[in-house]
Order: sequence, then C-alpha cells, then structure tokens
Amino acid sequence: MERKNKLLKIIILFWIGLLIFNEALWVEAASKGQIQAEKVKYFKDQEYFLFQGNSKIEYKDYVIKADLIKYYQKEDRAVLRGNVVVYQGETRLTGQEMIVDLKKEEFIIDGDVYIYYVRASKKKDNKDKENDVIEIRAGHVEFQSGEKDHFIATKKVIMEVEDRTIKSEFLEYKGDEKLVIARENVEVIGKDEEKLNCDEFTLVLEGEDEGFEAVGQVQLEFTIDNEKEDESAESNEEN
Repeated sequence: MERKNKLLKIIILFWIGLLIFNEALWVEAASKGQIQAEKVKYFKDQEYFLFQGNSKIEYKDYVIKADLIKYYQKEDRAVLRGNVVVYQGETRLTGQEMIVDLKKEEFIIDGDVYIYYVRASKKKDNKDKENDVIEIRAGHVEFQSGEKDHFIATKKVIMEVEDRTIKSEFLEYKGDEKLVIARENVEVIGKDEEKLNCDEFTLVLEGEDEGFEAVGQVQLEFTIDNEKEDESAESNEEN
C-alpha cells in the first residue's frame, strides 16, 4: 500500500511538473501586441479588422504606423497602406504599402521605400558610428528581421554603405554574413569619386575577406588631380 502511495505521488508530481513546463513554454512563445486607431470595423466574411485614422501597431520592439491597417488575426498578418513607417530601435523603414507577417517578422514594402538600418559591427577599431549605418532607397524591399537581418531590394536600388554608393536593379544584404551582393547595371562610386561599373558586385564588410569583388564587363573610371602635382612642383622650385 505504501509503495502504491509513493508511486501515485511520483505520477502526480510528474504531471504537475509537465503542466508547469508546458505553461512556461506557452508564455515564452506567446507575444502580445496591440493596435490603436481612431476607428475600426470588423468584416466577418473576410475575417479582418480595418483600422483607420492614426493607426498604429505595437508588437515586440516594433512600432508600425500607417493611414490604414487591415489586420487578419488568424494569419498574424497585416496589410498597411499610406505613409507606412516601421520603427525598430534605431532602424527605420518607410514606404507606401506594406505586408507584414508578425509571427515570422517578415516585411514586404512597396513604393518609394527608404531604409535606415544600423548594423551590428564586430570591428574592434570601428569607433565611427556612421560606418555602421546602411541607407537604402528602392521601389520594392523584402525584409527579414531577427537574428539574420536579411533583405532583398529591387527597382532602382541605391545603397549608401560605409564610404560607397552602390546603384543596381537588384541588391541583397545578408546581415549574418556581413555581405552585400548587387546585380544588374551595377555602378559603385567610391570616396574619391572613382566609379566602378560591372554586372555583379560583392562587398564583404568584415572578416578576413573584407573587401570587394566585381565581375562581368568591369570598368573602373578614376581621376588624377594634376593641380596638386603642379602646386607641389612650384613649391619645390621656390625652395
């Protein structure tokens, strides 16, 4: 009888522990958010909420604003239109239309897209915060936030990174690899106004392979400042 009671106690304690563990997992997995607006309608047939007037989503460390927000609760998905702005810490995204998957933290943005992105640099000697900022302008951007921070930009892309301006029709940034890949009508302008044209440009921002590679019809234009040489020669003659 005593052995049965002990066994019963062990079984009860096991189930209590399992319930507590599962509840802790659920609390950790669930992320609450809220939407604010001046007016909201619910459409039963299509199962979405329509928020209008100073509409704003607050979720995790995101603040997302737009003129209009359609929120599909079952899909954890929102469609935003008009003056869309996404804030995440110092990072900022703007555009005219956006589809966001809140669970996956995926953003698809269209219409005069602008991104101000502060990347996490591992360079020990990088004391200049401006070198950690990436600015992008494009017609369309697909952005995956989180650990990888990965995005693809298309349609007349302009990227400002470190001391370079990269122009192309397609650009991919891999945050976990600190890698930029540009394709199609690539033009890269350096700090000394040198201009590089090619079919594909790969830029490694950090690590042993830091630098760049250009392939496909590569052309480099550079300028030599003859005036400086003349001034130096005149100075030597006077001495």
